[in-house]
Amino acid sequence: MKIVNLVANNQYRYGYNISKNNNQPSFGSMGFTFGTYKDCFGITRETQNTTGKREDLSLEDFANIVKWRFRNFDKVNVMPMNVSDGTEAYLMANAIIRNEGLKAFEKKYSPILASDVMKNVIDNYAKNGLLHLFNDEIIEFDRLGINVLEEVNIDDYKDKIIPQIRIPDKLYKLSDEYRKYFDFQTKDLQARIYDLKDNGNSIIAIRNCLKQSFGETMSSILIIKLAMKMNGASLLITGDYDRSSKAIEKTLKEYFVELKHNIWGLREFGFIKNYAAKII
Repeated sequence: MKIVNLVANNQYRYGYNISKNNNQPSFGSMGFTFGTYKDCFGITRETQNTTGKREDLSLEDFANIVKWRFRNFDKVNVMPMNVSDGTEAYLMANAIIRNEGLKAFEKKYSPILASDVMKNVIDNYAKNGLLHLFNDEIIEFDRLGINVLEEVNIDDYKDKIIPQIRIPDKLYKLSDEYRKYFDFQTKDLQARIYDLKDNGNSIIAIRNCLKQSFGETMSSILIIKLAMKMNGASLLITGDYDRSSKAIEKTLKEYFVELKHNIWGLREFGFIKNYAAKII
């Protein structure tokens, strides 16, 4: 998950581990804080809020594979399941827009069906079109064919800001023209997996939240359940932190083929078809 941090300290951005506690994961380039929530079965679980663009997914590779993989589909369902303030959903959408054009994105991929388990994060940020960006992240919203970002005064939105470790450079409000491409909901990813209806035309992103919230065994079970729900050309997008678990990595490789780093297709879809996507 990704929400704003309120202590400005650049050492947290570039490879500085905030905690030496082995039970607390560090993403290296990001500050973080912890929270808890009750899942869809009433079980209390930990969650983690992080900030900053994750560097464990090539958005260019993602966009290229998506274009090739779903070239014969009229509609693709893009479903990020742990988006926090929405930044990850925005970056995936932006990559597709730059690669295929705004009209193609609007017709084929929108709206992006994004969710997070933390209601306050979804309500305060995503549903208000607010996000914090470091100066070097603003480029991710360029070349989209529409006006997207308007810088706003953070003092005007103090009631929306959720405290964390550090504060990015500026606060922005997204244009209504851009926001219409996203549907944000508060929902447990377990519920989304159980309710998933996939016709082989889905992109499902579950990145760096499994190990923290569910542990290795339950995470592996969720991956298997997801694989059983998915069909055909559909893709799973993962993150490096979850893959630091040997059990999670093993389960992923049993049910999926890695096309590019953290971009997976179903193994049963056929290795030859998957390999063709891999060499793009």
